Amino acid sequence: MARQTALIERFSQSQAQMNGQLVSADKQAVAQKQMIQQLMDRLEDATREIHARDIRLGAERARVVELEKQRNQADAAAIEARATAGKAKEEVKKAQDEAKQASLVSTSTKGTSSTRELEFQKENAKVMAILRCSTCVKNFRSHTLLKCMHTFCKDCIDARVTTRQRKCPACNIPFAAQDVQQIYFQ
Repeated sequence: MARQTALIERFSQSQAQMNGQLVSADKQAVAQKQMIQQLMDRLEDATREIHARDIRLGAERARVVELEKQRNQADAAAIEARATAGKAKEEVKKAQDEAKQASLVSTSTKGTSSTRELEFQKENAKVMAILRCSTCVKNFRSHTLLKCMHTFCKDCIDARVTTRQRKCPACNIPFAAQDVQQIYFQ
């Protein structure tokens, strides 16, 4: 009987020890579940934040594209306005020259020499018109487009290259930056 009592006591101790281990394992399982839940919550928060940032990034990229388009349009409008202003200035200058020539002819008593001078001035004006850039009418022609051989000033060609309007202003043939060549008058 003492043996059975000792066995029962050992079994009771073993059962108590097992119950203690079971309680400890349950506590660990609960702690791990809580940790897993916290990590899942953090993962969901991070996913939401990434999604929100992706949406903001898409909106900012669209805004950048729109701003670049507006800048290109503004650059093109500025180039066109400069060209129009240059043509207007040239026309005003031409009108002033013609008025000056008309007054010279009317006040001149020399007749043939003033007529000859007037012809030279007209010829000079024609030659100068040929030598000036047809786009801005301000600078002299200094560069040619190798694809179509039209000539323009460096400023007008550079403006077209930088604003990505790489088509000849005269004939609309596309050109690349390497198709621009400087010309020399001798």
